[in-house]
Amino acid sequence: MAIDLEGLGFVCVEVRQGPKSMSEASKDFEAKLIPKLISHMNHPVLRYCASNALVRKDSNENIMPDKDKSTGRIDMLIAAIIAVVVSRLKIETRQESPYKKRGIRTF
Repeated sequence: MAIDLEGLGFVCVEVRQGPKSMSEASKDFEAKLIPKLISHMNHPVLRYCASNALVRKDSNENIMPDKDKSTGRIDMLIAAIIAVVVSRLKIETRQESPYKKRGIRTF
């Protein structure tokens, strides 16, 4: 699928679903969720997934939601945390906006 998407011009990023790679994003997500800095707009599926999630912690204090220990589906919560991982990667590689070169297009 990634090859097909890249062929269409999309940039794909591999995100491993392990405590080491997802810990900072999981902590960031949790830290923003508790004081309501992130809003899921009361989305019923995300609320369901979050209510099913249990956290795995390793000996290095890395954390992430654990599918094996969770009571039900948590896929949408994992997708939200992966979005945080990808947004962090985008910030680290900070690419120049295409609007600076071509300007904003209007119809």
